[in-house]
Amino acid sequence: MSETNERVQELVKRMYALGSTVGYHHHSEIGWVSDTYNTLAGQTDDARLKNLLRQHYIKGKGDGKKRRKHDIQGGAAKKTETNKTSELFNETASQVSAVDTLLQQPGVLNIPNMVMQTALIDLPANLSGFRLI
Repeated sequence: MSETNERVQELVKRMYALGSTVGYHHHSEIGWVSDTYNTLAGQTDDARLKNLLRQHYIKGKGDGKKRRKHDIQGGAAKKTETNKTSELFNETASQVSAVDTLLQQPGVLNIPNMVMQTALIDLPANLSGFRLI
């Protein structure tokens, strides 16, 4: 009896994990998700157990969506909780980097190095012909 109970608990855990993964990563329920769901649900013939597995799948899917939303919003919340000194450092660093990028940009008449012709493409000196000085 305990072996079947452990098997049911394992099925419930796996079904919840599947729902959580689908909810968190927004997977489509058509391909591998449907195959995995049918494989897990097909391991039992009891209609009540299938209903229980479906409920845990839906619960896991909802919890996965909530966890994803929390994780996405967690980055914004952590940003507001940073120290004042790090914010001040970031502001000064962005100001300095903005000035540096303005100074490093080529002028109107300057050609960037990537656009200039490489020496390998130039015609060799001995092929240019005879030269009189």
